[in-house]
Formats: sequence, C-alpha cells, structure tokens
Amino acid sequence: MGRVGLLPVSDDRRGPVLALITAGGGELRPVPSRSELASVLNSLRYAMRQHLRRRELEDLFEQARAVQVSLLPDGRPAFADYDICAASVPAQSVGGDLYDFIHIDADVLALAVADASGHGLPAALQARDVVTGLRMGVERDLKVTRMIEKLNRVIHRSGLSSRFVSLVFGELERNGNFSYVNAGHPAPLLLDDRGVHALSVGGMILGPDPAALYKLGFAHLDRGGALALFSDGVPEHGTTSGRPFGDERIVEWLGQWRGGPSDAAINDLLVRLRAHDDGTPFDDDVTVVLIRRAR
Repeated sequence: MGRVGLLPVSDDRRGPVLALITAGGGELRPVPSRSELASVLNSLRYAMRQHLRRRELEDLFEQARAVQVSLLPDGRPAFADYDICAASVPAQSVGGDLYDFIHIDADVLALAVADASGHGLPAALQARDVVTGLRMGVERDLKVTRMIEKLNRVIHRSGLSSRFVSLVFGELERNGNFSYVNAGHPAPLLLDDRGVHALSVGGMILGPDPAALYKLGFAHLDRGGALALFSDGVPEHGTTSGRPFGDERIVEWLGQWRGGPSDAAINDLLVRLRAHDDGTPFDDDVTVVLIRRAR
C-alpha cells in the first residue's frame, strides 16, 4: 500500500501551493527536496503565466484588428460612372494604413488614403482616430483645408507613440473635378491622354507642427482616365534589400490597366509586389485605391 502526502512548496497571494507526493510499490526512489520541488513548480507557474499573457496579447491584437477592419468601408463603392476598388494589406496583424470613402451627396464622393507612422497597435489606434476625425469633419461646403488643419492639431496632441500621419484627402465630383490636400503622402498618380501627373499640392505630414497650413490642389479625371492612390508601402517595397519597387513600376502598371477593371488591376499589383522581392513578406503596410472613369 502506497503512502500519499501533501508538501507545501511556496506561498503567493492566492494561498499555498502544494505538491502531491506518493510512494509505494516497494521501490525506493529519491525524494526531491523542498527547494527542488519549489524550483520546478515555480518554473511551471512562470511558463503558464507567460502562456496566458501571450494569449491575452493575441486577443488584444485580434480585437484591434476587428476594430480596424470594421472601420474600413466596402472596397467597391458605387459612384456615378466610376469603377473604384480599394485594398489594404497590413504588414502585421494590425497596421497603420487606411482608406475611406464618404458619400457627401449624390454628386460628390470624399476619399482618403492615410498612413500612421510605425506598425502594430499604436499605428492602428492612430489610424482609427484619423478615420473618426474625417467622418466627423466632412460636410457639404465645408472648407477642406480647415478640416485638415484641425485634424493636424488633434494628431499633434495625441498621446499615442505613433503621432505622425501622412494623408491624401480629396473630393471627387460626378463631372470629374477632383479637389484634394496632400499632407506629406506619396503623390497620387493621375493618368490621362497627356500622360501621368503627380498630385502633390498640400503641405507637411500631419502631427509635428500644430500650426501647419495646407493648400487645396485641383485636378480633373477625364473620361477614360485613371487615378491611383497608395501608401508608401507600395513604392518602397523591397527597399531593405536594396531593390525598391519604385514609382516607375507603378506608372507602368497603371498604364497597362488603364482599360481594365479596377479590382483585377489591384490584384495584379499585389501579385507584382509579392514577386518583386523574391516573395519576401511586406515589411510595411500596403494600401491601394484605384479609380477609373468610363469613356
């Protein structure tokens, strides 16, 4: 008949930790000392706590991703005779890129592409605040530059570690007129019969200077033309290996897909990006919006 005993090993705030000791079967075995048992059980307890902590962080990031995804609108908005598609691929489980579409009225569609500095949860939270600020600030006949300047002040006061945001915000009219502000973001590319035009009017990146002023730029999307907006994760993909994708490849892609559907065009661009650097995963968030106007 074996013997069973309980040996107290260590104490914490939740009470004593006990070890169950059994002996029997006529075979003598060395009995671990109190300190050896304490060391083993404390190691197990530490490993369990680390596992639970990791699970908590995974749940937190999953919640942040769910919030971020819920803020992104349908990537195929319907507006007049335009073929519009958007896609965003985070480098981590959550990212700092965003795109947005806001129907101001039947004749005007507001759109935005932004990139919060950094990666992960802080950047995602900053992106969330940008989306919220834009949606609260967009109104018919509201001065766009004033809205951007107010958003800049809000970002400057943010307590998040990711406090700089590049942004392109514009209003596309049914007749093709496009007014926009480029706040330190990679310039959108407008393709028409005269060539490709970079839309760079605006001002500095949002966040560093609360007193920064911004200018309004104007363009026109002709029938048969295309407008591409993207984050810096597109032209800079491959930079770490010394082979950035670059603006020239974006221009080449845009010209080849001028007459094709926007969703297929964006899928093709993502394929090109992944193949460019020998399949290396994206080291930065990638966001693309393509707008084509029917002839």
